[in-house]
Parts: sequence; C-alpha cells; structure tokens
Amino acid sequence: MDPPDRTVDSGGGAVFQGDITAGRDITINQITEIRQVAEHLSSRCNETNNSHKLLGSLEALSVFAKYTEDYANTLDTSVLSSDLHFGRVSEECASILRELKLLVETLEQGELGGYEPSPSFGENVLDLRSRLTSLQSHLNIVSNRKAQKDYSTIKETLTQLVNSLTNGGGVKSWSSLLIIKALMEEVIACENRFERQFTHYPRSFEAADFRPCHYFHKMYGTSTGGILAIALSRLRMTVSETITAFDKILSEMYTHVRTRVTLVKKYHNIPMRKGLEAVAQQYCKQHELGQCSQEDKFRWRAPINDDQGICLAAVRSGQLDEAYLLRTYSHHYDPDIAPPWVTPYNQDTLDLNTWEVGRGTTATPFRFDMLVVNGPDGRLGLKDGGIRENNPSYCAYSEAASLWGDDNEPSLLLSIGAGQTSSKSDDLSLSGILPIRLSALNKYAGKLAVFKNTLIKYTEGQDRHKMMRTIARGGHTWYKRFEVTGGLEKIGADQWEPGMMLSTGGHETMRPGGKTLNTINTATEVYLSRQEPDRSVNEYAAPQQMLRQTAEKLVRMRRARELEAMTQGGEKREHWEAFMGKHLIGERDFFRKYQEEWDYALLGRKN
Repeated sequence: MDPPDRTVDSGGGAVFQGDITAGRDITINQITEIRQVAEHLSSRCNETNNSHKLLGSLEALSVFAKYTEDYANTLDTSVLSSDLHFGRVSEECASILRELKLLVETLEQGELGGYEPSPSFGENVLDLRSRLTSLQSHLNIVSNRKAQKDYSTIKETLTQLVNSLTNGGGVKSWSSLLIIKALMEEVIACENRFERQFTHYPRSFEAADFRPCHYFHKMYGTSTGGILAIALSRLRMTVSETITAFDKILSEMYTHVRTRVTLVKKYHNIPMRKGLEAVAQQYCKQHELGQCSQEDKFRWRAPINDDQGICLAAVRSGQLDEAYLLRTYSHHYDPDIAPPWVTPYNQDTLDLNTWEVGRGTTATPFRFDMLVVNGPDGRLGLKDGGIRENNPSYCAYSEAASLWGDDNEPSLLLSIGAGQTSSKSDDLSLSGILPIRLSALNKYAGKLAVFKNTLIKYTEGQDRHKMMRTIARGGHTWYKRFEVTGGLEKIGADQWEPGMMLSTGGHETMRPGGKTLNTINTATEVYLSRQEPDRSVNEYAAPQQMLRQTAEKLVRMRRARELEAMTQGGEKREHWEAFMGKHLIGERDFFRKYQEEWDYALLGRKN
C-alpha cells in the first residue's frame, strides 16, 4: 500500500507535498539542473546589464545551488532509500526548478531587458535562496536519520580497529593566533603612521594600547577557535596575553589522556575546565584584579554596550542539523529587517559561565564529553561547534544581515583558518573528529559512509570560504580570508608532541607540545612571508600585502569612528566610549590614559 500524501512546512518558506516516491539519481539530476538554470539566469541578467544588486543576488543563488549539488552528491544511496524526508526533498527540487524556469522565461521574453527589474523579481530570487537553504537542511535530516539507525553497527565495527588520528583544527588554531598577531603588528604600525601623517601632536601606540576588540564589532569562533574568540572579545585580552593563555589551555586539553580505546572519550575534562576557569578569572574586565569568581557569566551585564559581542557555534543535543549560538548579548530576528535567506539560529541566550562556553564549544566527539547545561526547555547538551559550523564566516554574514538588513554589506568580514587540509588526503572526510584513519578502513567503507555524512560539516570550511568569496565578489572587497596553505596537512587536531622550544629567556627547553608548536610556527612564518599569491587557492595578493590592506582598513574605520565620536558627541560618543571599555572596571586605567590622549589629539588634528 502506498503511503499517504503529506504536507509539511519546512520553516524556510517552502512547503513539501506529495507521495513519498523518488530515487536518489532523479533528485541529484534535479539539483544539478537547478544549478545549471541558476547559472544561466545569472549569465542572462549580466548580458542585459541589470542592477548590481540583482546580479549579486543571482550570483549568490548560483553559489547556493552549487553548494547544494556538491552536498547532495556526497550522500550515499543507502542513506536516501525509503525515507519519508527524501520524498519531500524530491518534491521541493521539482518546485524550485519550476520557479527558476519561470524567472528565465520572464527574462527571455524581454520584460526586464534594459529596465530596472520589478521588486517581485528580486523577491523571488531571495525566496529561492531561502528555499535552497531549507533544502540543504532537509538533506541533512535524511542523512542524520539514517546515521542514527546505523550508529550501533558502526561502533561495533570501529572498536575492532587500531586507534590513530586524522586532520582537524584543535592545536592548529595556534596558527590562527599567529596570523592575528601579525595582523595586529601591522595595525599598530599603521596607527603610528597615520598619527604622524594626520596629527600635529601624534600619539605613539604600542601593542598593548589597542587590541582586536577595539577593531571588530563581533567575533565568532568554533572549537579551539571559540576559545580565541572568548579571549580576544569577551575577555578583551591582548594578543600577547592570549598566546600565553592559549598555550596553557592546549596543554591542559591534550596532555591528560584518559583512554586510547576507540570511540571512547580520549581526554579528561577537568584539566581543560580548570584552565578555562583560570583564564576567565585572571582576565575578567568586569571586576577588580583578583576579585572575579569562577562563576562569572558570559553575557555582558548592563550598562555594557552589547554591540561588542561574540557568538560561538555549538550543537544542541538531539538536533545535529542545527548550530546553537552562545552570545554575550540578546538577539532578536526582526522580520522587517532580516532578509528571507537569513539562517534563523536560536534567539534565546543560555545563562552560562564564561568557562562553560569555552568548554561547550570545544567538546569534540570522541575526545571530550559533551557539556550538559540547563536550557530554556530542560537539559541541553553542547558539543564542538565545528560539527555544524567549522567555518563560521557564513554564520557571521547571516547574523549581520539579520541586524542591518540585506542592503548593508559588512565593512570587513575577516575569516582566519587553522591550516588547509590536503584534498588528496584520505583522512579529509572526517577532518580530525573520528580517531580512525580511512586508509585502514577500505573494507568498512560502506558502513562508514553513513557516519561520514553525519560529520560532513567538519570538512566544509573551504566550501564556506568559496561561497563567501563569491557573495563578496572576490577576496579583495569586504571579505578576506587568511589560512596557512602548506606545512600543516599532517598535524592532527590533538597532536601535542613534546620537543625543544625557546623559552622567554631565550634558552631552549624540553616542554609539552614543543615539537608541534615549532612545526606550526614554521609553517605560519613561511606563509606570512610568502611574496607571491598562491593562485591554486585563488589568492588575489600575497599574504603580506593582504595583511597590510586589512590592517589599513581596520585603522581607517577605527579612526573614523573615533573622530565622529569626538566631533559629534552625544550618543555617538557614549556608544564609542562603551565600545572602548569605559564601563568596565578592569579597563579603568586603559580608558583613563586613552581619554587623556584623545582630546589632546583632536586639538592637533591636521585639516
């Protein structure tokens, strides 16, 4: 007997309806055709010289379609057989395809040629982008439902195999921090250069004077990148302070092995927790030095200006298709502002301690236990955010659009990776999460395919980068990405090998993680000193040049906001002073010095 018709609201403006009969190959072909028609539509609009905004929307639509096609092609046939959700996916593919062909037909009939397109045309394009996002979500549901059924079988198979490590983030976030260090050195050099150029009485800035939190409106991070975001944004630490603290935290995370049994949590949680507590307590800016308790909350307290915020992606237990954002501020998705393609993450903000946020976003499967906390609807398990948002750049872009609308692009969206993974590596597909090397699992490939689909987000950092680069129309505009392109391919996510390393006194000493950090230091230094762009990854300029350009843009934006606050006063000045830390007890000395030099600099400003 055939199953009955079903109607389900996808939550993204799409409705799935029809009987549940469709094959994987038919749907893959439909998705491929969607991509082809979207690219054709973008090309036709370009030929008719339509508006820049419409062309951007159509190009973004093409990227969404290509991304959906690539993801669908990774899904195994067995995952998609006889599944209720897959029938809905097939029906939605057919519906999207019909709508796209209608748009092409409208264009080719000449109704838009040479004229500004009607608002409804642009709205239809945005709606299709939203529906493609919803389609990706339903593909995830299909994959995850099958993965949950097969988990016990996979676990039984894998526990018989020898333990090893694959590529991932983890310790390689040290490279991200070194890139931030190089960027801030360029920033300080540019600040001093502009002071001499534009001020009669130039201020002299050092590395401790301005920190990343003085230049970025929001910072996002996942996994160990989330720890960096906490340090640089919520705790408002200098890069030097962050390097010292992060070194200690990595040691606490990866030197206390609990077991080497496959698929059992490898590391103890308590050392990492203590390391995070110590850093949050030492560098808290809401209390006098030494007065902060370990239970200090992650959310800012009034009257802190909530614009200096941070989001960390983590995962809700039982909802692997959704990321969960841990914010320092309250967020509301206003339907009058947020465009329809925006991904609606959680609006509620958990009342967590700062250390709990760091612990939750780094709870990597098979390495650490997930963190169980009290949520708005009961107990909630948090895991490594990289499961769903290994590269949070699109999350940041979506959240920005939900706050400021579709017409306002970010001034700068800076993405910093933890080192590229070779596309030829047979370990790429599990990207540091599953402690098994795929080269040893050929005969288990069929069963592993299901599990790999569940963890696919761990490998899509480069896909997100390509999507963002296309949306921004290249890496030379408001979107920029830095990532070491060679030398870190074989570094495992928790590879913490001891070795000789220079101490602060200039002497070589044997220390935990020394060999690993030396390897990362060398690879990052080679990357940053490279004089030519790497065309294989579509770099538009060498890393050094990109650093200088990014630093100058950051400095110009900071100085423009500072001048606006000084000359206009009122709400502008109040907002800027809050951003610079006026209301934070731990920032009193910094802000007093900054304010004394501030007004003096205004008097000496050159016309």
